Amino acid sequence: MFHDTLQQNYDQVNTAILAKIDADLHCTNDMDPEVKQRWFPTGLGLYYDPVYDPAHTWISSMGRSKYLAPVYSSLQDSGQHDLGVQWFDENKDFYHPVAATTVEGILGIDEVSHHESKLQALAQNLEQTLASYMDVFQ
Repeated sequence: MFHDTLQQNYDQVNTAILAKIDADLHCTNDMDPEVKQRWFPTGLGLYYDPVYDPAHTWISSMGRSKYLAPVYSSLQDSGQHDLGVQWFDENKDFYHPVAATTVEGILGIDEVSHHESKLQALAQNLEQTLASYMDVFQ
């Protein structure tokens, strides 16, 4: 209930308040997934540094939509889309297919265009590599 109330009053919360709560209640290191599901998104949305590594570890250790969606939504909503995509790319093969589809929706990832952009990046890298060896071929 405490975390739900904290989220309902999100506009009145800042990192100093999160630090005080964390010092008193140790939310960042709490083992309860119900706490993590609420605390990590709150911290990520407010750029509270202590939650980043634990949140990353946590979303890399389980693949359930109920727990993943709030974390990825927080990253997306707070302008941290690229970090969300990075974390998703690291873990998508581990996630349940329904969870992966849910996260793709949150992050606005069209799987086909996502793969196409990766292929384009690889092709560009290959072109740059070949260009660096052009003097050898001449």
